Amino acid sequence: MELVYVLLICGVKILLDKTFALGIILLLLWIKGKSLKSDSDALEEYLIRLEDRKLLRIIAWVYVCAALCSSAVCYGLLVLLEVRWAMQITFVMLLVGMTVTAYRFFGKPREKLLRRIREIRSRS
Repeated sequence: MELVYVLLICGVKILLDKTFALGIILLLLWIKGKSLKSDSDALEEYLIRLEDRKLLRIIAWVYVCAALCSSAVCYGLLVLLEVRWAMQITFVMLLVGMTVTAYRFFGKPREKLLRRIREIRSRS
């Protein structure tokens, strides 16, 4: 039964990663919008002029924060369900997620992401 719980929580972690990342992005945009006095044109200009290197660094930190938050929630669920080795399982899920993300961030998908960002900027 514990295996079923762990598999379900792995799925929950994937969804939580994406949910927390979206929430953090929206929060950052809201904060930046407030600092620009809610001027949508200034915010759009800021986002267009954002350097690729800085944007990639922001994306990496957003994912790290989202992964840590979702891991904390998953740990709580594992403890609540009385799964043995909850901390170790949570740590392994975090490491696997970080490894997959590191591949995406530093491998070929990174170039694809940068190409897509440049394409969007050229339309503006």
